Amino acid sequence: MLTPAPDSKKSFRKEVNKIGLTLLGYEGALFLTIIIYAIISILIQMQASKSLDEAGDALFSSLNENGWPSILGIVLGMLFLVLFRKRKLVSPDLTVSKTPMNTTTFVRILLCFLSAQSVFSLCGVGAERAFNAFGYSLMGEIDSATSTSTTLSMLLYASFIGPIAEEIVFRGAVLRSLEKYGRVYAIVTSSILFGVFHANLMQGLFATFAGLILAYVAMEYSIKWAILLHVINNFVFSDGLGFLIQDFPDRTQGIITYTLYALFFVGGMIAFRKSKATVKSYLRENQVEKGRYRATFTALWIVLYVAANLMLAIDGIEKLP
Repeated sequence: MLTPAPDSKKSFRKEVNKIGLTLLGYEGALFLTIIIYAIISILIQMQASKSLDEAGDALFSSLNENGWPSILGIVLGMLFLVLFRKRKLVSPDLTVSKTPMNTTTFVRILLCFLSAQSVFSLCGVGAERAFNAFGYSLMGEIDSATSTSTTLSMLLYASFIGPIAEEIVFRGAVLRSLEKYGRVYAIVTSSILFGVFHANLMQGLFATFAGLILAYVAMEYSIKWAILLHVINNFVFSDGLGFLIQDFPDRTQGIITYTLYALFFVGGMIAFRKSKATVKSYLRENQVEKGRYRATFTALWIVLYVAANLMLAIDGIEKLP
């Protein structure tokens, strides 16, 4: 395991802090847009002689159906990426392409990705029951975030614009800015930051694991394949599947969902077993320099980014009535 040269530590810490500040700016733009929309919405509702509670209910319903505020927030957040990466955001971040992708490899990676989703979905159910036993719920925000889109704007946001933006941020700007410090280091660090971004304990764990797959794909093939995987997951196996089975009885929906989970899991395990030697070789050839992770996650702006999202995650744990 290699040790970074002392004279490189200062520039490395500066680079990592810049990433933390950029992510805080990006996320801040998303939240600020939603807050401004919420304030305007409540004021309009109250002018229509509605009580504060009624205005709040109307706002909650609107946020679940109207994706335009989030889309606007993404557009504004992208300005921080432009300031951070400048011309590099286009090349190399979004245009670099290494190994050509073939159908067999893509199917294997897709199965591993969907298998991970199946495992974490089941873990989420188990964690929710454990928290319910103590009078709390983890799943309120997850259920809201993963529910089937009911409007065109929410479909665009949840299935296309949101996933594409996340890939540009984490598998584009963040991953490529860290690549010079090592491939595995860049993959793992960008994935952890991606998981933290979700500000939810269970969703964050899944996002971190999924981020490892997406980051590897972007690193070794091209970001376009990571984008495709992300869109397939959100559009086909979330919105699309939800739309197709929404009129079925709950029991039937459960049978279909858990049958698919089982198929994805088996397929993913087979795909991973065939790729196990390749993964071990990749890790061995791209060892992380000693002290990299410690230096990263003790950098001021990274600490603030993690702390802010951790507080949001804790705040999202709801007390059951």
